[in-house]
Amino acid sequence: MTGKKGYITVINKNGVNAYRKARLANKVTHYKQKATLSVKKVVKYKLATRYQLTNGHFVTANKKFVIRK
Repeated sequence: MTGKKGYITVINKNGVNAYRKARLANKVTHYKQKATLSVKKVVKYKLATRYQLTNGHFVTANKKFVIRK
């Protein structure tokens, strides 16, 4: 599944934050619930998985926060 392109939708009622780095440091922006984001690739970071967006930012791949389309 690593490297797949596609879309994700934010399902968490509080939304998700986007970060500059895969370790989720340096918060850049916040996406509200129901926002649709374009994914460039799936990145493994230690034991966690992150989505890299087409703008280069990273968001969590936790199923409680986002759903893959």
